[in-house]
Amino acid sequence: MEKQLATLLNEEFLSEFECPICTKYILPPIRQCRSGHCFCQDCFDKIPRCALCRAPKSENRSITLEKVQTCLTFPCLYVEEGCDFQAPCKEITLHQKHCKFSVVPCALRFNGCRWQGDKSEMIAHCRTHHRYNIFFTTRQKFRSSRFRNRIDRIYYIVFYVFNNLFRCTWDLDSETGLMRFAVYCLGKPLGKDRFGFEMSYLQRDGNTKVVTVIAPCYPLEDDSEMFLKGRHFVMHHELVKRHCDEDGTLNYSVNIFKRK
Repeated sequence: MEKQLATLLNEEFLSEFECPICTKYILPPIRQCRSGHCFCQDCFDKIPRCALCRAPKSENRSITLEKVQTCLTFPCLYVEEGCDFQAPCKEITLHQKHCKFSVVPCALRFNGCRWQGDKSEMIAHCRTHHRYNIFFTTRQKFRSSRFRNRIDRIYYIVFYVFNNLFRCTWDLDSETGLMRFAVYCLGKPLGKDRFGFEMSYLQRDGNTKVVTVIAPCYPLEDDSEMFLKGRHFVMHHELVKRHCDEDGTLNYSVNIFKRK
């Protein structure tokens, strides 16, 4: 009986946290007009004045309501898509960023792909439409043809290993000759797991390592970013091209591993 009452009270309070514009639950920060009407941050940024009473927007947040929220349990934003996860507001905000029912763009959209769909469908999409750019083994060899020629280039590759999606990105600026390289972890929070990658340039035989760099796989919350500042490594084209084979092709390998 007490549990049922608590559930009813929770649902009653939740109805007071619906944004009057988008009707989604308002999660912190809770913004308000000078009369006290509350809105979610996205809608608040779009309106010039209060949509209910035309009062000016206030610079202050509704701290009292934000404190009340800590006592409530919220359903996931994607409940209608099939997600049954519920949690307090701080946890639900983090969950929604990585919910498998959320609609996301392709992780390889930089190659021109315009696909959007459920995060849970991402791997199947890449397997079907980007089969030469997705890999399911922790170690993979690659070849970059005509690398000896200093021309602009950029590569995006994804790995699905350890039940996580990783994006490998490297580019070359023909003017400066600088190469940037990184492997980032996409998607859900890493929890206790930590990952690293090993990138090796190979001799002309395509097997012997001549230069190896080992670095962490940092989480990339916003995968529209190419590189995280200070969290990628840089080499110069002149130092790398000497390892090309006779036709100017660069052989290299990427290995993703769990860190202790």
